[in-house]
Amino acid sequence: MRRTRSERSTRRRLLSRFAESRLARSRARGAVAVPLALLLASGSAVIVLGQSAGSAVVRLGDVGAWLVSSSQGIISHVNGPSGRADASVTINGGREHHLTVTQDGPNVLVTDTDTGVTSRIDPVGLAAAEQRGFGTGTTVVAGADQAYVIDAHVAGQVQRIDPKTLDPLGAPLSFGSAIGGAGLTADGTLWVALPEKGQLVPVRRGTAGTAVTVARPGYRLSLIIVDGLPVAVDATTPALVPVRDGRPAPALRLPDPAGQGRQLLVAPSVDGHLTPVIVDGTTTMLLADPGAGAVRAVDLGSQDPSGKLGAPVVAGNRVYIPDNDKGRLLVYAADLGQFSSPITVTPEPAKLTVFVKDGMLWANDERGSHAVLVRPDGSAQPIEKHAPDVAGSAATTPPRPLPTQTITPPHEAPRSQPSTAAPPQPLPAPVILAPRQAPRSQPSTAVPPQVPTPVVGPAPSPSRTAPPAGGQPTPAAPPAASPSPAPVQPSASSPPPTPVQPPASSQPPASSPPPPPAPTTYREQTGSTGSPTFSNPHNASGQGPRIAVGAYVEVQCRVYEPLIQSANPDGWWYRIASSPWNGQYYGVANNFRNGDVPGQGPPYHNTDFNVPVC
Repeated sequence: MRRTRSERSTRRRLLSRFAESRLARSRARGAVAVPLALLLASGSAVIVLGQSAGSAVVRLGDVGAWLVSSSQGIISHVNGPSGRADASVTINGGREHHLTVTQDGPNVLVTDTDTGVTSRIDPVGLAAAEQRGFGTGTTVVAGADQAYVIDAHVAGQVQRIDPKTLDPLGAPLSFGSAIGGAGLTADGTLWVALPEKGQLVPVRRGTAGTAVTVARPGYRLSLIIVDGLPVAVDATTPALVPVRDGRPAPALRLPDPAGQGRQLLVAPSVDGHLTPVIVDGTTTMLLADPGAGAVRAVDLGSQDPSGKLGAPVVAGNRVYIPDNDKGRLLVYAADLGQFSSPITVTPEPAKLTVFVKDGMLWANDERGSHAVLVRPDGSAQPIEKHAPDVAGSAATTPPRPLPTQTITPPHEAPRSQPSTAAPPQPLPAPVILAPRQAPRSQPSTAVPPQVPTPVVGPAPSPSRTAPPAGGQPTPAAPPAASPSPAPVQPSASSPPPTPVQPPASSQPPASSPPPPPAPTTYREQTGSTGSPTFSNPHNASGQGPRIAVGAYVEVQCRVYEPLIQSANPDGWWYRIASSPWNGQYYGVANNFRNGDVPGQGPPYHNTDFNVPVC
């Protein structure tokens, strides 16, 4: 029987409501948290689409996840039981931008942090149903039917929004200081970390509650949601401070090598009490239980980790540590106290997003086509996100939504010296250099190369290459100016002769000064995520062209601005001299290799201190 458009619309609404009610009844106690340096995608999929563009399906109750491919500006839905990509959505203007996905039941929100535009995805029509701009650098956290836009910049603003329409709900909250992290607990309370004040502040339905002091003002502070409760991560003391009933519980002090200016890497949230912490710049992982007041150290050295580890994630009794520069996961069985074989996600360096949903762990190469699904038994299944038969992909001509009428079953160069020669052309994204040794060049006076426009860490040890005397590089001497010609007086009977050049020893006239020396620059290479640029590093405003992954650029000098969380722990920014930035834009120093080579180290460097202060 052929249904009318009205009947089909009514049936779709009923199916959607049924799905939401199913999820509401089955949703276990959970939480979402956002460390502002890196927002992890998470959530529960409600509608799982068909296996090809021609399949007719709206299946309720299946599990799955949306995964980002920023190089193409798309997000792909992967079916949990099958481990296959079954739908994709292109984000308008999102190619080569940093995209984050937040899922809360039927609400799928994608934020382009380069532009500040958030889109709500319609999983049936495979398109952005609503879009709204909230400002460059903003992120979104959602859960328990609540959604908030977080602006972590100096003003520190939080705006509650409707996750279905993206409309603001009430006036924004301004905390008057930068935000170090934000997380939602299962009861819908948003907790905000304010490092400058040493406080965690609860926000309930858009209204701020009484602040809880957990550290001294100015300490490095973020947070993690542990078993549904907020826990402050104090990297300065260093300690973990649980908050219960609006009051701080006894702090759990963390042993060496934590502290000493090192950043502590934690996941947004963990189920259960086991809380793994990576001490950045080292090969140490701390396994803490804030409730029991217990902590032990695990040495990762036997796994030959690279210098770019990510926040560890717990799934069952296993801890998974992203090893970005080797494109893999390190696996530690906490109950057995031993390592399992690493899991390869992608064969090349990558920025891995790792999260747990519905008891399964998802590891995604944010830029590329690779991902891995790890099931509760520890078995890993590779995922190809860009299969040609995926509904909504570029291979479908044109991309089309799935029918809903029927239901069917189910590598790197080492730190360089300033160069006197023209640097090599940068690599086009997304090519990444293979590790190789190359000497650091001398200060460069050559014209910077053209760079394609495509697309928180240890206290650094003293620079491995001594800077020039006085801390400033010595620019090359300018070339001698060509002397002006001296004309010869002609005779009265002959035509004027051609002017003759004077001998080389002649001095130029005082009216022809030599040209100014070219500015000295330093050659740096971006890491596995590339780098956004801004015209104002003090509030991360004025978005500029993004620097591609693995690209070489010339930098002039560095500027100190630690209030922007992503610039920490060092707080330095580079002024980019290469075209098209031309000394008008800045990038965070820790987005660059700074001479580090994958697999060589520690120590690792978040800043090249050979680059002079502006």
